[in-house]
Amino acid sequence: MSHRADATMPTSTNQRERSEAMHNRAARSLVGGVNSPVRAFRSVGGSPVTVHSAQGAHVRDVDGNRYIDFVGSWGPAIVGHAHPSVLEAVNDAVSRGLSFGAPCEAETDLAELILSALPGHDRIRFVNSGTEACMSAVRLARAATGCDLIIKFAGNYHGHADAMLVEAGSGAVTHGVPTSPGINAELAKATLTCRYNNADDVRATLARHAGRVAAVLVEPVSGNMGLINPVDGFLETLRELCTAHGALLVFDEVMTGFRVAWGGYQTICGIEPDVTCLGKVIGGGLPAASYAGRAELMDMVAPVGPVYQAGTLSGNPVAMAAGLATLKLCRELGFYESLGQTSTDFTARIAELARHHGHAVQTESIGGMIGVAFSDRPLLDFQDAKACDHERFGRFFHAALDRGVWLPPSGYEAWFVSAAHGPDEIDQAITALDAAFESQAGARRASSAPAAATSRSRSLARSPSGCEEKRASRPVSRLSRLRATASRLFQQTRPHGRWARSSKSSKRPCLKSGSILPSTATRTWPPRPPRGLPSPRCPSGPTRTTCSCVRVRQPKTPSNAWCMVMKTPIHCSS
Repeated sequence: MSHRADATMPTSTNQRERSEAMHNRAARSLVGGVNSPVRAFRSVGGSPVTVHSAQGAHVRDVDGNRYIDFVGSWGPAIVGHAHPSVLEAVNDAVSRGLSFGAPCEAETDLAELILSALPGHDRIRFVNSGTEACMSAVRLARAATGCDLIIKFAGNYHGHADAMLVEAGSGAVTHGVPTSPGINAELAKATLTCRYNNADDVRATLARHAGRVAAVLVEPVSGNMGLINPVDGFLETLRELCTAHGALLVFDEVMTGFRVAWGGYQTICGIEPDVTCLGKVIGGGLPAASYAGRAELMDMVAPVGPVYQAGTLSGNPVAMAAGLATLKLCRELGFYESLGQTSTDFTARIAELARHHGHAVQTESIGGMIGVAFSDRPLLDFQDAKACDHERFGRFFHAALDRGVWLPPSGYEAWFVSAAHGPDEIDQAITALDAAFESQAGARRASSAPAAATSRSRSLARSPSGCEEKRASRPVSRLSRLRATASRLFQQTRPHGRWARSSKSSKRPCLKSGSILPSTATRTWPPRPPRGLPSPRCPSGPTRTTCSCVRVRQPKTPSNAWCMVMKTPIHCSS
């Protein structure tokens, strides 16, 4: 089932002069030197690596360096790069012509195979990218319901169509543009954003806009703000709410389709969406995507119905051949069981390495996807993902790259495991990541809570209605939770206050007013705070308040408080 290139020990690959020269050359003709933003390494720093070839579980750059690959072309390479069966199918298709602009047998073969894996889906339309699939699904939903509003979730990424870039994840948030310039303001108003894993937020939003919501669009497993699994009951509640309000439930399984299970995550959770968007794996490494649904819905699409959508290269014979060959390999007995076990074992070993070296790391895995986040608490939504230590991930990324392990160049991306990652590749990767963690041991933040690396499986029980109740029971200190909350609130309030800080000044802002406090307030106590309690004057409590200071038990100085963002005692009138 798997195929692997020769298993040699990863070596230092920090000599990449040709890659740097190639990037400098590319930057003179390509925007940013790349054709997709996340490839530019802006999130992790440094110069992008230019790939020359890929085989099995490895990629090789133009300098001749060889890496164990956990990017997998961002998901499509589930059977490994350049699998012989896929190459044979592609070569056969190429010999008969690259594109016809007319129906071909391969597109029908692939359509029948995909639909056989998706219960409740009768028709499918092939397009060329996940962006096209999600954009077309939204158009279909609006036409079918006669409504104009769409609900999506903060941190979910559904391509770069205008309506979908509102609080998007993946490369959009990596580059600081979760809502991109150039989007019509009125169009943006038609996209409503809810918190992922918070069914109560969706329930309230649907109630406020009763009769106006066309669809709820969701990644059933989020892979664009790290890897975040749905809490138990979340997707079931979405199905119930959509049915009750007459809105379509659209599963964006561009990433998870045929990656986490045969068909996708919907075959694991047992929930049937109205429309499913697919991509990545179904093209076998070539541009192909699709959207599918029941017959009465999909028959609204032209030429049968009035909803227009077309594409010159949609269903082209070469991409269909690659996808068909890939899915036939995935259909083999035991394929997903083996792939899932590899991912589970790999993430457990990563968590153990992080724990050994004193890093606070959270890991997730499902099927052929894994997530590794530098955080002291599990991730449930976009706010948790943004609160991770992305600077530390950047250092870890380069430490791994220099040791022959190719990771996604952003802490907001999932990692991908393929059938070509055998025991030798995993052992070599663990050896390299062990050294990478060790090299970062001295760079841990002094303010972090005691490191607690955690590896979670899909069976972890969570609250379907929200995140706060479950977070209260996590094995993380109360002060650590308050510090993380204050950090997020500080980022939200920062534009409203002025932060005057220099090497000669020890002034700090009050998180409540944004005003600069006297520097004498920073010299009251020792550099480490005593264990504190939430301020009794903060009416909203520690999780929802504009004042995030901790009142410290100090009888002689009761008016002093500890600023959890700046790690300094301050005078606070809250």
